[in-house]
Amino acid sequence: MRAGQYLTNPAARERSWAAFLISVPGAANGRAIPELLRAPCRALCQPPDAPTGHRLSRFLHALPAGARILELGCGNGMDAARMLQLGFDTDATDGTPEMVAEARKRIDHRARLLRFEDIDAEAAYDGVWASASLLHVPAQDLPDILGRIHRALRPGGLFVASYKASHGEGRDHLGRYYNYPTIDGLERAYRVAGWIDPHLEAVMGSGFDALPTQWLWVTGRRPPA
Repeated sequence: MRAGQYLTNPAARERSWAAFLISVPGAANGRAIPELLRAPCRALCQPPDAPTGHRLSRFLHALPAGARILELGCGNGMDAARMLQLGFDTDATDGTPEMVAEARKRIDHRARLLRFEDIDAEAAYDGVWASASLLHVPAQDLPDILGRIHRALRPGGLFVASYKASHGEGRDHLGRYYNYPTIDGLERAYRVAGWIDPHLEAVMGSGFDALPTQWLWVTGRRPPA
């Protein structure tokens, strides 16, 4: 998606806002989001036109029917709703209470609060979907979170995540923290966490700030037993 298309793409606006809320100090720890942020959230978290397009479809197509999926950073639940519609056993989670509340408007009680550092499942999921959510994990903590995800997958399980690429962690002009990995640095973080031969794909897109952005999509599988 080109930067100019961002303004007319409600799905992109909503998901970027979800990521923005996660990055707000205090949000990930369950503290209240100021009313200043709630108003834009209400305005932007309306039903979007579609879930996350062909990448979500490709992820789901690679899983067995009825697979158990953990979604990290479910936002307003648009991707989770698609998974549920197709018959997948979906555990939709978000680290921000405000976004869990929004997701529950679409998928009821199926959305729950879960911070990345609290992932403690063992061989419980066939797939993990993390679209534009792990990009806010502090760079030094990313290998630990990736290791937790690895342990949460069943043997042969599939993991897909996306990140904003750059030259190392920092903040954008809106003050939001990103881990901004390089391709080599991100691949190294995955390998440290136990992932073998993760596949990285770089594509151009945009985000909440409507600026051209290089996105890194990473696909990994836990080795079969």
